[in-house]
Amino acid sequence: MSEMNLWIAYVIVGAPWDDNGAVYIYSGDIISNLEINIKVQEVRVKSTIRTFGFSLSNPVDIDDNGFPDIAIGAYLTGHALVLKSRPVLKTEILITSRPRTLDRNTTNFLLTICVAHFQIGKPTLESFNLKISVDETFERVNETKNSLEHISKWDDTLVTVCFDKYFYLLESNKNFVDSIEVKVTHEFNNKTILKNEGEVMCDLCPIEYKGVESITGELNIPFNIECGLDEVCTSSISLSANFTGVSEQLTWIIGSKDISLEIILKNEAEPAYLTTISIDLPHNIYLSSVLPYCNENTDGEIVKVTCDAGNPLTGTPRVIKIDLDMSQLNDGGLNGTTLEFNIKVNTRSQNNGDQHLSRSILLLSEFVFDLQGNAHDKNYYYSTEDKSSSNISFQHAYQLKKIGETPIFISGKLYKCSTRGITLMKKLVNYTPVILKEEEETYHLNVNESKSLNLKRDIDQSPEKLVPMMISNFQSQPEIMIDVNAPRIYLNCTSTDVECGKITCEIGSLNSDQDTGGLQLDFSINPVLWNYTQNTEAQVIFTTDAWIDVIKPTLEEIETASGSNLTAYISTNIYKIDSNKNKLASIWIIVGSVFLGLLAVLLFSFILYKCGFFKRSKKEELAALKDETDSMSEPSEL
Repeated sequence: MSEMNLWIAYVIVGAPWDDNGAVYIYSGDIISNLEINIKVQEVRVKSTIRTFGFSLSNPVDIDDNGFPDIAIGAYLTGHALVLKSRPVLKTEILITSRPRTLDRNTTNFLLTICVAHFQIGKPTLESFNLKISVDETFERVNETKNSLEHISKWDDTLVTVCFDKYFYLLESNKNFVDSIEVKVTHEFNNKTILKNEGEVMCDLCPIEYKGVESITGELNIPFNIECGLDEVCTSSISLSANFTGVSEQLTWIIGSKDISLEIILKNEAEPAYLTTISIDLPHNIYLSSVLPYCNENTDGEIVKVTCDAGNPLTGTPRVIKIDLDMSQLNDGGLNGTTLEFNIKVNTRSQNNGDQHLSRSILLLSEFVFDLQGNAHDKNYYYSTEDKSSSNISFQHAYQLKKIGETPIFISGKLYKCSTRGITLMKKLVNYTPVILKEEEETYHLNVNESKSLNLKRDIDQSPEKLVPMMISNFQSQPEIMIDVNAPRIYLNCTSTDVECGKITCEIGSLNSDQDTGGLQLDFSINPVLWNYTQNTEAQVIFTTDAWIDVIKPTLEEIETASGSNLTAYISTNIYKIDSNKNKLASIWIIVGSVFLGLLAVLLFSFILYKCGFFKRSKKEELAALKDETDSMSEPSEL
């Protein structure tokens, strides 16, 4: 057949015995490239039509639209149908922008979109819709999607329709490397406006060339990046970094102050656009503050910090200083650990300089730990005279002190002793006396219920203020005579006949330098329970032992610290005295004191006598002098 749309030749094949009949239309230039364009099968004008496609007429333009129409016969039923051709148009889309290139300070641009249709090589204009997409990938404009519509009228004389629309760049835009991509999609909308009927759907609406539903026009609007005619920026970035808050040997004391990482970038070639740096922080290190141009993201246990370094980065040095929170690195067991900080440069330009950099610091532990015990009054006395004397109450105090920045996490253990069959009580645990048996008890010193374990801890106080004063029911009396040869009873955990009770105190941590803490233990002992010592003046030496279990760092690491003391003990001496013996001794002391006083007076008087203190020679001399004076004053006889 001849060309149906004057661009491509068609081959029409009738198939009257394909069911009730069909017509196949093939389009193409050569037989090997034929493709099925339209298949007409069982045109249901009447259900009785058979052998449709038995005969085909020559193409004739019977509706005067410039395209040939075809008559198709159905032999058996005596029917003929006319297959009319829809207008085939070619669409051209022209997109322009003002300005043609965008500077970095450009705020808006104007798009002009023009549409033209051609029918058999002649311009025409039909109704259509436009879908406009502007920078849909990066979204740097105020409107990324728009639509326009044009409906043709009976009296149109235009052959080209143009639209103008402004688009505004967002102030937050930093991407000046990628062009603004514009896409305009054209589709016929099958509407028209008639003079007497208004807007109606067309009977034979035009179709796009080769039967496609739509065509697309594109435009890329570039930025002026000042990188030469090739528009490829070749940069050369130098990268350096250093720490502040560490020693010259790049060591950091665990538990000391936070540090900072300062990064310096400089570009010695063409501008480097969208330049960023990324820093991988070691585990348990975070940003203490986030800069406006940086963000912090977590990837598993790794914190990644990304900062804008310049857009573009030029020859002016760019300094980025990030403050690092080191508070989570409080384990002294990390002594000797090396921390790696990996820094990477990213840019949309071609970088022939430094791509990445690694910096490291060494962690060191620094501390001296000391545990001391103190009993203010070490001697206490009780008498056998009063069988119902009250308990002896006394206190033991332990003081903790840490020197150095590295935190120490502590679990303390304190042991109290009692002899077999002799009751030893902790004084007022939860306001009730509790017998200390051979069992283990645990207290958390930061819990309010631990009334009897009075923890005093304040890093602002000197250690002396943390040692509590000791109190007792019986004050030391120097006039009491003590038999130094009296037997001694040792109440400590090394004695084989002593049962020890244990209290475990979770002390917590000592964090800063010079951090201290104190622990006071109250005891109450009934002395009359020592039945086997009633007839002897026994001296009881009561001892508590204390030591520290350090959780972090380990004990092995603590022992390597010079001057660390992890153990201490306190002893209290309790004397039983015989009241009668002490009374008899007091009488002889009084008699002896009086006798010695009289002897001293006599001796002193004898010494004065020998010195002539008791002779009154001065009185006799005064009397003689008076007599002589009187004799001289009498008148002489003439």
